[in-house]
Amino acid sequence: MTNEILRYRTKYKELLNNFENETIAIIGANGLLGRTLKAILQNNNVACYSHTDDISLSEFLIKAAPTIIIHCAAITSSEQMIKHPVEVLNTAIDGIQICLKYATTCNCKVIYLSSLEAYGLINNDSFVKEESLSIIDSSSLRSSYPIAKLSAEMYCKAYASQYNVDCKIVRLSSVFGLFHNENDNRLYCQIRNCILTSSDLILSSDGSTKKSVVYSLDAAIAILAIAIYGKTAEVYNVTNVDTYASIKSQAEMLFEAFNRKCHVQCKNEVNAKYLNNVQFLQSIVKFAKDIGYQFLPMTSLIEMYAIELRSKNYDYE
Repeated sequence: MTNEILRYRTKYKELLNNFENETIAIIGANGLLGRTLKAILQNNNVACYSHTDDISLSEFLIKAAPTIIIHCAAITSSEQMIKHPVEVLNTAIDGIQICLKYATTCNCKVIYLSSLEAYGLINNDSFVKEESLSIIDSSSLRSSYPIAKLSAEMYCKAYASQYNVDCKIVRLSSVFGLFHNENDNRLYCQIRNCILTSSDLILSSDGSTKKSVVYSLDAAIAILAIAIYGKTAEVYNVTNVDTYASIKSQAEMLFEAFNRKCHVQCKNEVNAKYLNNVQFLQSIVKFAKDIGYQFLPMTSLIEMYAIELRSKNYDYE
């Protein structure tokens, strides 16, 4: 893991030099991207906040006095979106409001990490641009997450317009890689666990949902590049378009590469915890134009899992 972090720090040294004189506050520091960013920025002045800290977010910001805030905090468990939708909404909306209010009192950038779910139920293989319309089922509690993300995005745009806050919005695809919590039960962690335990992947759906994935360290670099080169109040998609495939195909490809004892079983059931079968591919044209091709995520799905499995001392040769 240390070697992988060093490789990225060396490769993107010029980008990271931009943060030498900055104080960076990472909100949601115990999540996947919070921990990844913390590792990439380990030699910089970084202050970390988690909801478990014995201090309010407002007090933390006053004490830390950041010049850049990266808001990563979110409840991403599908089960929690249904059981605790109020907390899902509050975590996203209350947290970003506090950060934006703080930014009005100082010269502070705010980077908000949104999600591909902000696009809602899109079901075609066309590239989805940042300005594409959202189709979200507001009658479903599962929609508490995408609605919270869209609401937080609007707060960013509103504060930029009304109070001149320098904020940027990052719409990430699914993220996989180093620094996942051990109890993370999202799809790509389930696939990893199946490989490690030689067990089958049980999908509630028919596996036809198509999505792309971005490696955690690639995502961190993209976020930092947007912080430096992104335009105020703009939204940027971040993904690796070359990973785009159905989740069943992705799992089968990974099992073929790393453990042929594993198989995919599709129950094809209706499950309120998960989105209906969707397929869409985020466009990265705007990112490439504004931020730069050199910061586009390039790590393949096979490479992501090879790195992750090596970190678990798994011998797949």
